[in-house]
Amino acid sequence: MRSAAVILVCLSATEAAAFSSAPYFPLIDGASWTYVAPDGVTTETRTVSGTTTFNGAQVKVLRDQTGSERYYTNDASGLRSHGALFTDPVYGDETDFSNPPFIFLSREATIGASVFSSGTTIAVLQSAALLFNYFSTATPVAIEPVIVAAGSFANAVHVRVVVSYSGTRDGRQVAFTNTWDVWLVPGVGSVRELFNESTSVRTTIWELQSYNVPDLIPDAFTLPSKTVQVAGVAVVSDPITVSGVAAPTPLSIVGGEYQVNGGAFRTGMPEAYERLILDCMVGDQTLFTRADEIEEQWLLVDTIVAAWQRDRPAFPNYAAGTWGPPSSDALIRRDGREWRRN
Repeated sequence: MRSAAVILVCLSATEAAAFSSAPYFPLIDGASWTYVAPDGVTTETRTVSGTTTFNGAQVKVLRDQTGSERYYTNDASGLRSHGALFTDPVYGDETDFSNPPFIFLSREATIGASVFSSGTTIAVLQSAALLFNYFSTATPVAIEPVIVAAGSFANAVHVRVVVSYSGTRDGRQVAFTNTWDVWLVPGVGSVRELFNESTSVRTTIWELQSYNVPDLIPDAFTLPSKTVQVAGVAVVSDPITVSGVAAPTPLSIVGGEYQVNGGAFRTGMPEAYERLILDCMVGDQTLFTRADEIEEQWLLVDTIVAAWQRDRPAFPNYAAGTWGPPSSDALIRRDGREWRRN
């Protein structure tokens, strides 16, 4: 199975650990990015070419100059990849379907907090369909500066996505792991990418050379103060003009400040369990482990426990609070050393 060597997700990132990824996913029709390889000659251009139905979902199409396509969504379930079409005039085209789609970032992401996905990927070739199980881990690693041909970016979010596959091909068990490291900038997208497959010693590198992305991030704005004399009455703000947006886009206000009886209050992010309870209410299973996955986990753990109970090898255990077994002293005395106990 071939692999999409790009994750075009774009975040709003600040020095704060938590950020919302949804407003800054630049899948706007006509948006384009051109990347250059380390040789300075090889380039790849990707363009958002519209919306289509893929594997039962309405997705955005990201197409490169060869006609290959990748399919993404950005909704309440996060930034996700549903699959890809790889064109190949020599060996034939291949279409990959992921069920459920990979989650690259949750809607509300936190630096250092991983999001997990698991399911199946079906690779459909001209003469066969191959089934693979997958497990992925996507982690916003840090906020880092990046310098590429397209410019200098001080607030790039470094995201690492590791996807492990296992399945059968030509009657043989196969397993491999793909690793993406992607640096993402708000209002721009992916500015640098590293891709590696465990079956290859080569690392694919793309750096942003130029881009054309309509601006969907509005300039900062404030709402005029409103004084309410009657409790329990809805308050409607005065009309304002929002500038700095170059394409039609929905706007929403997240957070902000308001006053009650002269005291200032600030809205904020919900507590973790508030998020989980809300997910239960709306039926969103993204942050929950499936029952069959739990059963498989216990199957592995029970096997290990059973082996420990059946076979008890000689092991130099020692009582808690002591300096360890005598064998630990003998180990380093072979080299004429000893432990310092202080």
